[in-house]
Amino acid sequence: MQTIDSSKLQLHGMQYPIDKPAYDLQSCLSPGVQRIAGNEVPLLWARASRAMECSHWEEVSNLVQEFQECKEVLIQGVPHSSSSGSCCEASRRDVVLDAEAAKERVDDSSEWVLHNMRKGTDTYGVTTGFGATSHRRTDQGVELQKELIRFLNAGVIGKEASNVLPVSTTRAAMLVRTNTLLQGYSGIRWSILQTLQKPLNKQITPRLPLRGTITASGDLVPLLYIAGLLTGRPSSRAVTECGDVVSSQEALKLVGLLKPFELQPKGLALVNGTAVGSALASTVCYDACSLRQHACSLRRSGVSSVL
Repeated sequence: MQTIDSSKLQLHGMQYPIDKPAYDLQSCLSPGVQRIAGNEVPLLWARASRAMECSHWEEVSNLVQEFQECKEVLIQGVPHSSSSGSCCEASRRDVVLDAEAAKERVDDSSEWVLHNMRKGTDTYGVTTGFGATSHRRTDQGVELQKELIRFLNAGVIGKEASNVLPVSTTRAAMLVRTNTLLQGYSGIRWSILQTLQKPLNKQITPRLPLRGTITASGDLVPLLYIAGLLTGRPSSRAVTECGDVVSSQEALKLVGLLKPFELQPKGLALVNGTAVGSALASTVCYDACSLRQHACSLRRSGVSSVL
């Protein structure tokens, strides 16, 4: 057990004050204590317990209010509530990347990957194969990323709209993935994250296959179609705000990019995550909470009318 002054808790350089400064947070830290931006990260039991002090009705009301008052979704690489994803996908709020909070750590992570690649250090997915082929080595990092994107291009879309994820879910997935990458652990370049932001704000959404993943070891196949849009793959399509289906090349021009991105290490970061499953869970959670609130309101109205 380790005693930590909870009045000085920080996460990604952001301070989370505690109402009672004298309160010492007891947290169990594993031998391999996690570190973020050089700071030890305890288990934030105090913050979690305060969030549970209100009733479920109040919690849901606050969630809905956050949704209604949200003008834009600010992404900092820290946890978001389910209403943030719902705001992005349903109400089409603009997405803003917090460069002051996240750019430095994203750049540091990207430079670390490139530095170790130049040194010849074995780095998974950068100088090695993937999965069962991770024992193989290569010095062709750019070609490796291209082959990964080509290999995962296995989703079944077809001509039927029922085979494609809803636009709302895809937008939420892009938000979740961008927020995760902003934590600065993946080695992704800042310019790619800025490019992910542009389709969201221009209401241009990649078409992701409904089938092809079970969110077990990552939503590799559907996330590939987001990466495919950025790299201009012929098989990738996007849908505009008007509902028109355009090619990846046309979509890039609509957001102001004259040519596709060339993925450098670590392009694997774009596809290796559970953003699609997380996006679905976020929106379903928000919708369920909203329905419960409406149901309680109707029940209260019914009881009042009877009395």
